Amino acid sequence: MRASKLLPLLFTATVSVAWADFDAGMFAYSMGNYEDAAREFMASAKRGETQGEYYMGLLHEEGQGVPKDYGQSMNWYNKAALKGDVDAAFALGRMYSKGLGVQQNRPMAYMWYGRAAQGGHYLGKQEQEKCAGRMQPDQLKEARQLAILK
Repeated sequence: MRASKLLPLLFTATVSVAWADFDAGMFAYSMGNYEDAAREFMASAKRGETQGEYYMGLLHEEGQGVPKDYGQSMNWYNKAALKGDVDAAFALGRMYSKGLGVQQNRPMAYMWYGRAAQGGHYLGKQEQEKCAGRMQPDQLKEARQLAILK
């Protein structure tokens, strides 16, 4: 068989294996088997897959299947958010807003909530507006500049 005919098969097999990790992770997560979910999501995340990165952030934030570690959670959410994952962007907004794993920073929360809203997250705009209402005028100015720059 010619190499050109093998490439689609190889690609399909590779994609199937990659999704198998994530799907297995989702199944384990839905069953409350967080250690297995963490193992599967980590395999996905190590390949740079956005959904695996998001779920590793979530598991670390909640301490499910892995030690609770807001720093790790921020790291994984950031990787996914920079690739356009709106749930990860929203999670970063929440973490900056509440000071989870970082010093509370409402301008950064505003920026991340805005990214989530721009990507279509159903609560992004609402949380961004709440965040704006809790800031002093100088903080709101900084937040709006961050939103433009990022």
